[in-house]
Amino acid sequence: MVELLGCYSKRTSWTKGLRRLSEATLGDRSYAVRRQRVSVMILPTRRVTELVDEYRAGTNINELAARFGVHRTTVTQHLHRNGVRMRRRGLEDHEIDYAVDLYQQGLSLVRIGARLDVHAETVRQALLARGIRMRAPWERR
Repeated sequence: MVELLGCYSKRTSWTKGLRRLSEATLGDRSYAVRRQRVSVMILPTRRVTELVDEYRAGTNINELAARFGVHRTTVTQHLHRNGVRMRRRGLEDHEIDYAVDLYQQGLSLVRIGARLDVHAETVRQALLARGIRMRAPWERR
């Protein structure tokens, strides 16, 4: 394999990396693939009940995730498992007006979403519904 790479490929950094990887011994850990450790948080039933009650009382998903020390996806999974109807926040008309102004000033969807506490895709959909043309990547400032 190394000879094939050497004869038929450009010698780029990735081919050099492949060569070093193939030459590394099993005992050599300098080229080992490192996995990111993920901690799993299992909420007891009473905590899930608290989470559901707080969501029904009006607390948003991001606040619940921070309070219970879990990812926001975990919060939504618990809510779905407990048959909770999800709120769709979306944007109010005045927020969409503000988003249009910010977008026309050159701000990115991500930055606008951060200001309005919504996802960038929510901003994008609201702008498209208003007939705003999305900038191409090369048009960004």
